[in-house]
Amino acid sequence: GLCREDARFFDRLAHLAFLPTAACTLARPWELYDPSIPELEALVGPGGGSELYPSAAFCKPELIATLVHLGLRTALDRPAVLKVARSLSAAVGVCDAGRPEESQLVARGRALLAALATHARALGLLQPAASMDAALAEATDAFVSELRALSWVPVMLESPDPHLPWAAGGPALAAPRETCLERTAPLASYGMRVCSEEVPSE
Repeated sequence: GLCREDARFFDRLAHLAFLPTAACTLARPWELYDPSIPELEALVGPGGGSELYPSAAFCKPELIATLVHLGLRTALDRPAVLKVARSLSAAVGVCDAGRPEESQLVARGRALLAALATHARALGLLQPAASMDAALAEATDAFVSELRALSWVPVMLESPDPHLPWAAGGPALAAPRETCLERTAPLASYGMRVCSEEVPSE
């Protein structure tokens, strides 16, 4: 009856790229995020993230409720993390050192690091590989591999210790696979960048 028709209509609508984004493109509802997600504002930076949100005309509470029914994302997830990390990696490659834009990128990288620490379990980063099925293990491996290769981790630009081996130069963000923690810097600082943030050991 009517309920079944409504269900089919909503299902078809959810898979149509009809929703204008703040970047003036069209997207499917499930490709975008609720702009009220607290972490996203810090991750995308001032005036950023236009490709992640519906246009302002669709951000009224009553419309957001309908869009959530159509699949609008309401929590930080792996696709959002990768979108932010990709944008940081691309931006830092063309940003001149010392410019205000660089400090904004560092703040976003710091926010991403904090979000990953806070949501590690929800993002599946703490789940043992042995407990995953093959598809989930493959998806997790792909997520972690790409995240490790992108330049988004804030790093020190000057040595914290004059006696520490140090390779000068480089941008303010680096890839995790090229970065070590300050507590392990004496063993690795000459060949790797040193993370400027405190990172939980677990």
